[in-house]
Amino acid sequence: MGDGAASLRGGSRWRLTDQIGRAARGVAAISTGVATGQAVTLLATPVLSRIYSPADFGAFASFMAFVMIASTAGSLRLESAVTIATPGEARQMLWASALSSLLAGAICAAVVLGVGHPAISSGPWLGSALVIYIVWITSMYAVLTAFALRTHQYSAVARRNLLQAVGTAGGQLVLSRWLRSAMGLIGGLAIGRTLGVASLIRESGLFARDRVPDGATMTAALRRYWRFPTVFMPAALLNVLGVQLPILIVARAYGAESAGNLAQAFTFTLIPAALLGTAISSVVLAELAARVRAGELDQRHRYLRVSRALAPFGLAWILGLVLLAPSLLPWVLGPQWESAGQFAAALGISAGTGLVV
Repeated sequence: MGDGAASLRGGSRWRLTDQIGRAARGVAAISTGVATGQAVTLLATPVLSRIYSPADFGAFASFMAFVMIASTAGSLRLESAVTIATPGEARQMLWASALSSLLAGAICAAVVLGVGHPAISSGPWLGSALVIYIVWITSMYAVLTAFALRTHQYSAVARRNLLQAVGTAGGQLVLSRWLRSAMGLIGGLAIGRTLGVASLIRESGLFARDRVPDGATMTAALRRYWRFPTVFMPAALLNVLGVQLPILIVARAYGAESAGNLAQAFTFTLIPAALLGTAISSVVLAELAARVRAGELDQRHRYLRVSRALAPFGLAWILGLVLLAPSLLPWVLGPQWESAGQFAAALGISAGTGLVV
């Protein structure tokens, strides 16, 4: 009996050690991919900020504000349900998100066309098709990432980050030869997102023939996880509105140039959240979901423990932005971006707490 208990304790310790090691490797892999992708973005930004004007970035930012709002609604927040569902249910919810995001993209295109957005004013019908595609690919980017995380494919998520960054920066640089406007920035983003999604589809084994169906249907999956589209999606939409509405309001009230400065400030202030927060949150999500699938439903203490560990980094980032951003950003981006540094300092508290959240 004693030997059996000792064996069980030893097996439990081995599983715990294995989980900790897997989580550490996941954080390292995703951090490396995100850091490399961010390095590509940071190296390209001073070049792009001198090719495209603040007004171009402002039109691009307000365009992307519409896209982010629509893609958040379009995914139905099923990317969170995918991580705790059975394989068959996860696939069904992925297809449900694909269909709903197409509808969200069509509604978004109608809104963007209706307001006469300057980003697509030169080619409204082509621009509308691009809106639908970018909303759809952005939703799929989120859901496919969750699909990969549910099976701990951290290296696939890392490569997704790098491919998207390289594709976006490279596309925006190349397209600037013919489209030195917001459309060039939008086209580059579409290229980057496409590369990232293609990588996730290939590495997740979504279309693998050896997958054994478990009898799940889309209707049954949506009925079981109804709280995600009805409760969590509105909450996520409220969150994304808090980030995107200021850009739309500034663009409307003060013009595209001010919106461009604000958008660059947002991009700069979110660097730690992209580097550190994305890696940790992705791994925490995958590991907690695995425990929930195993029957350990209360994960509150683990969530709070990670949040407390991130708090000092958030405080340091707040102080850094307030003290350094006003002089640093115009030096990096160019003199026409002076307002971006002032915006970044004003966003310090939001960015620091956002890293923890």
